[in-house]
Amino acid sequence: MKKISESQKLAIVIAAAAVTIIAVITAAVLYIKINVNRSVKVADVNGVVSITRNGIPVNPAAGIPLKSGDVISTDAESTIRVCIDGDKWVSFEPDTSAYINYDGTVGNGSTYVNVTNGAVIARLDKSLPIKSVFAVKTPNAVVNARGTVFRTEFSLENDYQNYKDVYVTTVHNIEGTVALQLYDLYSQPVENNMLLLTKTSAQMISCKDITEYLYLNQDYGADDLKYYTLKELIRICSERSISFSLSELNDALFRAAERLLVESSPVQTTVTETEPSEVTTTVTEEETQTETTTEETTTVPKTTTTSSETTTEETSESESETSAPETSPPETAASEEPPQTSASEPETLPVPAPIPPLPADTEMSAVTYFGDVSGIV
Repeated sequence: MKKISESQKLAIVIAAAAVTIIAVITAAVLYIKINVNRSVKVADVNGVVSITRNGIPVNPAAGIPLKSGDVISTDAESTIRVCIDGDKWVSFEPDTSAYINYDGTVGNGSTYVNVTNGAVIARLDKSLPIKSVFAVKTPNAVVNARGTVFRTEFSLENDYQNYKDVYVTTVHNIEGTVALQLYDLYSQPVENNMLLLTKTSAQMISCKDITEYLYLNQDYGADDLKYYTLKELIRICSERSISFSLSELNDALFRAAERLLVESSPVQTTVTETEPSEVTTTVTEEETQTETTTEETTTVPKTTTTSSETTTEETSESESETSAPETSPPETAASEEPPQTSASEPETLPVPAPIPPLPADTEMSAVTYFGDVSGIV
């Protein structure tokens, strides 16, 4: 056997040391990357958006950092997008109010998007580390995700499906799989976690009388989505692959824009409806003019009959004129109508009792209820 020279031994030792150093550095980089502090900031703003921090307004400009608990609200034609840790995005649709709670580090932290009204689209480009949590919460549901694209909408309806004061949460899963948990009005879980598959939707309702899934894993198409939802999905589809194609979303967006035009058209028709009212007023003026002319024509024969040939004719005419009002009372049905008037009849009917108010413990708004939901996941 060949003996290893001293120079070769030194080379082997140096190579082993280099490998060890590289491994240590790699582990340190991964550790620092996983345990780095959270980064939550505004990515872009369109329209009028308000951000409040402890009741104090914050300038909603792109790039500003957001603290845990900042409340974000959009108006009827505005949107905002928030970037979390560089690989998670939350898009706020118009007429939406929500706040984001987050803690921990990138590799060991939690993120909760709390929707009190409206809709958000959550996008997770990478799978979460095992110890991390990402969820969208509403007053009656929690949607947990690991690496998906999904939309969550919440509204408080006064009358829905023949129920009163109903919490309604609707989820459209666009890519991947999410877990749903339904809660009643008292933050108690109902049934077990349900999985929502790709390109399916679910709707959950909670009220004083019932708490249930109206539907679960129901198929839907691009035409079932709203205008602003389609716009955001087109942006996402241009950056990563999802279950809808770009052409499919563009076609659906065109049809959604047409529907918006149709919905806005009745406002113009109501303006044209006011025109006939002007015509009817002119008709009544003409009628009043014709009435005055008839009165003038009736006075003419009275002036012409001034001849004093026979007083008996005048008396007969006066009698005929007086006889006319004598015959008018039986001809007028107005005198016979008073006994038929139903105005006096409702007074004899019993007055229905007023609807009693709901108990105080059931009158819970979405905002006040939200504090009880914060720790249910």
